[in-house]
Amino acid sequence: NRCRFYKQRYPNPNELVVVRKLTVEQNSVIKVLLCEYGALESMLPFAATGLTCGRHETIEGQLATLGNQFVVQVTRIDQATGFLDLDRKSVSDEQSAATLAKYQKNQLVVSFVLSILKKLEPLQIEEVYEQFIWTLNNPYDDFIAMTESEEKMSAYIDSKQITDEQKHDIKQIINTRFKQNPCHIYVLCKAVSSYSVLGVEVIKKAAKATLELFDMEVGQDEKPLQIVIESAPNYKLEMVTKNKKEGKAKMQQYYDFFKAEITKMGGQCHSEQ
Repeated sequence: NRCRFYKQRYPNPNELVVVRKLTVEQNSVIKVLLCEYGALESMLPFAATGLTCGRHETIEGQLATLGNQFVVQVTRIDQATGFLDLDRKSVSDEQSAATLAKYQKNQLVVSFVLSILKKLEPLQIEEVYEQFIWTLNNPYDDFIAMTESEEKMSAYIDSKQITDEQKHDIKQIINTRFKQNPCHIYVLCKAVSSYSVLGVEVIKKAAKATLELFDMEVGQDEKPLQIVIESAPNYKLEMVTKNKKEGKAKMQQYYDFFKAEITKMGGQCHSEQ
């Protein structure tokens, strides 16, 4: 399905884009489709591919080494005519791999847009993109980031001017397509209380204060923090979350708080990892 990933109709000069090979013309020019720009087609001279043909080789045979999709750079664009100059020779292997990875990730969002299109009739595809994707600051990255938090995504869908039934259906589609597996995050630490007879009480008070803080902030996608005695004075702070990045940041916050509470009461706490 040919659909445009971005609000702009044409790529910018020097932009790296993914193209799909369509045909090889008689004058050694390859007809390609710009995969992220809908039905936009262009021509890529074989000389601009960086490939060479030996005496017994064909252009088609050499192009087969690239696969059906590969990355090129837009060197010039005439927006009045839609004519593009493309070049592959200047694209490094690292740039190619990063662009293809980004394209594959963005396709998840494109697939989502296509799947909700029927739910939002009579809206056209560009109207759906405009309402759900293009209005974001960094459309694809921001949308994918929101799918990692059921709470944030639910609030985002609820903000749209659509029916409650449509909101429910779209949330179900998101939960299916962008399902996040629970992530177990933990910190092992060693906590001692300067060999005081109140050592156990110090640990209990620090743990109680940390758990109370966490209970006030626990998110919809998380299971409460637990502080477990492995074998005194070794402890484990652990939690389960669907958002690994946010979960690690939160775990660091709670470990720092736990450590500060112990230090405040004359104890010491050291992370084991």
